[in-house]
Amino acid sequence: MLETVRANLDHGESGEHREHVQQMERGALDAAKRLEQRADNGLFGSTRKRLVHRLIRTYRAYIQTREYPKQGLAHIFTAWHETLRDAGDLLVTEGILNSSNDVWFLRKGELFAALDGDSIAVNIDARRAAFNRHAALDAPPVLTSEGEAPSGDIERKDVPENALVGTGVSGGAIEGIARVVHDPSEETIEKGKILIASSSDPGWTPLFLNAAGIVVEVGGRLSHGALVAREYGLPAVVSVPEATRRIKTGQWVRIDGTR
Repeated sequence: MLETVRANLDHGESGEHREHVQQMERGALDAAKRLEQRADNGLFGSTRKRLVHRLIRTYRAYIQTREYPKQGLAHIFTAWHETLRDAGDLLVTEGILNSSNDVWFLRKGELFAALDGDSIAVNIDARRAAFNRHAALDAPPVLTSEGEAPSGDIERKDVPENALVGTGVSGGAIEGIARVVHDPSEETIEKGKILIASSSDPGWTPLFLNAAGIVVEVGGRLSHGALVAREYGLPAVVSVPEATRRIKTGQWVRIDGTR
């Protein structure tokens, strides 16, 4: 929360952000009018136009309700987290665990057995090592329901030397200094720099306020980072493998979200 407040305070001067939002609102209204005009042709054109107008108004009025289930689930996960954390503290006091964080590496049956006072034979260090190994892996761009991770090389003749190719999800081009961020809860980005990230979920949104452009290692056109980038009008390219390793903080980079 504090990072969000700080990012808002640091973002722009003399109403720059307000002007940007107003510009996006005008763009949205123009887009709605174009949709209505496209519907207003042929037989029943006027009826289709009114229907499209009503659908757009309904969508814009109620789209925020999709966040309420997420908020409810967040409360549930918080309650689970606190309960498990308390269980970890209890098992430490009873000498069953060395650290309260070890509770995250117990399976449900093992946790219940430990809470009942039974001895458990679990190699916490091995499970932690496996977790760290999995966390270090790069997420595949596509994962099928059968568990396959297909990949393909993008061959383009018009790509400049030293260019990294990904999926352009928000149009426009921008140049600036790269800022590689691994943890949005501990790191910030200065205004006007290019955000280089491994992924992007709602926790990254405060950093978008100051970013001039965005590069993400995973994701597609409907990923969270892509949607927010388009809302903010930031050039963005996603699905760029090893971007956080191949790009270094301080390097001068150019993003072309259109090409």
